Amino acid sequence: MDNNNIQHLLKIIKYGLVLAIVILIINFFTPIGNSVIGLLDRLAPPPVAEVLSSHTIINSLRGIGKLVTVTSDPHYREISVAVKSGFLDSGYYAANHEVEGIIEAGIDFTKVKVDSLQCDDKCTLVVPAPVLTNCIIVRIRQTEQSLAIGARDWELLEELGRHEAIRLFVEDVTEIGIFDKAKEETELALGDFVSNLTGKAVDIVFEDQSEEIELDGTCDLDPPFSWTKDSEGEWSRSS
Repeated sequence: MDNNNIQHLLKIIKYGLVLAIVILIINFFTPIGNSVIGLLDRLAPPPVAEVLSSHTIINSLRGIGKLVTVTSDPHYREISVAVKSGFLDSGYYAANHEVEGIIEAGIDFTKVKVDSLQCDDKCTLVVPAPVLTNCIIVRIRQTEQSLAIGARDWELLEELGRHEAIRLFVEDVTEIGIFDKAKEETELALGDFVSNLTGKAVDIVFEDQSEEIELDGTCDLDPPFSWTKDSEGEWSRSS
């Protein structure tokens, strides 16, 4: 074998040894690299969603319960209450009252449905129509009491006066649009709240307002103590 062939063979052996060393290095370090990458994956915190799910948002709204969004200005009424009792109404007596009260309205979020929030390019949230959430008698005072024969229950007349005042206050705030005002305030507060949670623009849609006003327990318009009022505005107890 001449010198040139020997040199050529040595080069082949040299390159073969280098290639073998490279393969060994790769085989040695690759499992370690994979293990390190896997460890880093396990230590890294899981990705956090940027927005909450519709189900979570609805549950949050339900947790609010009844939200008062508007309170009326104080209302004043002079209420006259007359009671008939006894044989031939001989137990008739009456009293005048000065009454001050306020009415509150808002949304009952416990009635929000599971599918009330729908999102695509933007979100639509359907909420119940506003209701009267609280009827508060701030002050009531009897200003004048009539003469009467027999026993008289002035506290009863005051209770009937409260009932009559609440009924009139409810009529007042309904006529001046308390439900429309409640809708406006709800749209402002709820729109921003849901938009921040979803990251999208939100339309607030209200269910149809019932013709019969839905009342909180404090706004109960049923006459107390089984008493009824006749066409002349006088009260008597049902038998």
